[in-house]
Amino acid sequence: MKGLRFWLVALLVAGIVMVGAGAVFAAETARDSKEHTVSVTIPESLRIKLDSTDVAFELPANYDFEPALLGPKSITVKVHVNKNVQWQAKVRANSAFFLSGGVESNKAASDLMWSLSSTDNFASMSTTDATVLSGTGNTGGWYAEEVYYKLNITGTELAGEYSLTVIYTLVTL
Repeated sequence: MKGLRFWLVALLVAGIVMVGAGAVFAAETARDSKEHTVSVTIPESLRIKLDSTDVAFELPANYDFEPALLGPKSITVKVHVNKNVQWQAKVRANSAFFLSGGVESNKAASDLMWSLSSTDNFASMSTTDATVLSGTGNTGGWYAEEVYYKLNITGTELAGEYSLTVIYTLVTL
């Protein structure tokens, strides 16, 4: 009798476990779900920015009014393009001559020279666009490059403060 009771209890426990498991499986198949979409629109970007608005040259303390080449000084040019296009960053002077005292002077814009190297390949600034940077497609965030300047002092300039506006433009081809 003890053996029979043991088997009856075992069958009862097994039945309860099976019914419970069936309920779990039944609940799993009766599950309800919903879904939604997450979206964002990224606008096209074709942007250029400079890390500074001024590049200032200083004459050496012992300057004796002889021709001199000042520099190099630099500015960081940053471009951001996020579409598959060919692009170029261009540089030019807004005038053929520096201003002094608010009026055009006889100091030529070409006395300012630029390069991507601090030591060589300097080109004279002009009022015509020159390509500084170029690429195709996405820049992968902000792409930055140093542009170096040197300034030719002829020794014949009149006393005064001279300034020249330099313009960087980002274009697609």
